Amino acid sequence: MSACSFAFVVTTGCAAGFDAPTEEEYAPGDGVIGQVGDLKLRNVLLVTDVDDENAAVIGVVVNDGLEDDRLVGLAVDGEQVRAELPAEVEAGQTLSIGPVDADLVATAARIDFEAGDFVEVEFEFDSAGTITLQALALAPRGIYEDYAPEAPATPFSP
Repeated sequence: MSACSFAFVVTTGCAAGFDAPTEEEYAPGDGVIGQVGDLKLRNVLLVTDVDDENAAVIGVVVNDGLEDDRLVGLAVDGEQVRAELPAEVEAGQTLSIGPVDADLVATAARIDFEAGDFVEVEFEFDSAGTITLQALALAPRGIYEDYAPEAPATPFSP
């Protein structure tokens, strides 16, 4: 009986420890995650319009640091997006990005990709630096139906 108890205790800890899969951060939804400095990017994805002409950038920036930072650049597939930049990311706060109830609305115009593609999304921060993520572009269906971008009134020019 004691041998069985010992075996049970010893074998139940297998694959646990500092490198256990449950200790690793992952994105449980459609969006991707990343980190640059004290800034964590969560649930970053793109939602195209019905014609695959424009795409809304969706995600959250979490500032876990003690200093404020600013989002100074945001590009999709190598092209700057339409957005009111710079955008403040205060220490201990979040910055939501998206077309609905967000702190920042960011739209990629005249896109050269379609729903189902993975696309480079580059975030440039004043202090933390730059990070590039491979985000999934989704069609505006199901839970993303209300997140399709509106067509920009005028073309973007840097």
